[in-house]
Amino acid sequence: MKKILLILSLCIFIVACTRDKKEMLVNRWKATHIENPQLDQMMKEQADFIDTLGKNNDPVTNERLYGVKNIDSMRKSLKMQLDTTRMIQDKMMQKTTFDFKSNNLAILNFGQGLDSAIWSLDNSGILILDEKPLKNSGGMVKMEILELSDTSLKLKYTEKGIATTATFHPEHK
Repeated sequence: MKKILLILSLCIFIVACTRDKKEMLVNRWKATHIENPQLDQMMKEQADFIDTLGKNNDPVTNERLYGVKNIDSMRKSLKMQLDTTRMIQDKMMQKTTFDFKSNNLAILNFGQGLDSAIWSLDNSGILILDEKPLKNSGGMVKMEILELSDTSLKLKYTEKGIATTATFHPEHK
């Protein structure tokens, strides 16, 4: 009898200590890392192309193909553009926050101003962000919650077969 009460007490304790996903999401989350293998591969291919651009040609061929005699300057300019793109992406990620309110309002900041949506979880635990109830227009985004704890939120978003994974941590005000 004591064993049954002990096991029952332990089960009640575990259930009482387990917070549901909705309760855990209510927080202001700051993006700390973005992964997009397809984009990373494309950026690598661009960098590889820039590194080899015009190296096997003579100046006359480079001028005919690319419109410049000084291919080194062109490579330097293209590399600067690629580096600037990476820097802009990193700055946007650093400014990205998702603020999930207990009334199901989500305030989203992607570094270029605020946006809002109604958030919910479907029966399988997928996070849904829906703009239409607030704005009478807009889209709906579904994200898979890969990880959720008091210290970390990891979301996966797939659009047109391209998957992006974003890691967030609670923002300390």
